[in-house]
Amino acid sequence: MRRKSMSERKSNIFYHPTYLDPYHEVGAEELEEIPEILASLSFEYTEVLVLYANGLTVQEIAHMIGQKEEVVKTRLRYARSHAHKLINQKRQQENRAI
Repeated sequence: MRRKSMSERKSNIFYHPTYLDPYHEVGAEELEEIPEILASLSFEYTEVLVLYANGLTVQEIAHMIGQKEEVVKTRLRYARSHAHKLINQKRQQENRAI
């Protein structure tokens, strides 16, 4: 029996970055797809997450909102962690429905 090549094996795998990588960046598409993410965060966390998801760096965000980079990193870490929890919950619900 012939072994499948790596590309053949990967073609049979359903892949979404958040399933396999808990540190996957939360992008603008996830924020649009799951509005509960932004609705459940306070303004400070929402502001940082939206700016970061739209491509701004930590340094740029800190300058825009008038905070230290460490504050932005802390807010971003919390917001991304919270977003990942909601994304995973949504994916689990979708998988149960299948």
